Amino acid sequence: MIKVGKSTVIAQDNKQYGFKLVEGWTNKDGEFKPNFCRRQFGKDAPEKNVPVSIGIGENSKEATANLRKIADQIEASGPLPDDDVPF
Repeated sequence: MIKVGKSTVIAQDNKQYGFKLVEGWTNKDGEFKPNFCRRQFGKDAPEKNVPVSIGIGENSKEATANLRKIADQIEASGPLPDDDVPF
């Protein structure tokens, strides 16, 4: 589990669907609980409640490579000047 502010993020292997990062929170017993959102899977499909997540790769090798690319992009961007904050 990775703490990001008040949120918690975990990497999860969904076997046939690959790896994803799941956003949630940690309860007082230290258990991870995912945050949910409503999402539609197909044009005429009904909305479903699903965990807030993003796919990062079909297998561990691809997921690791993608996370390294993300880390490289973050490092290359450097700190934002105070006047570029959009709020």
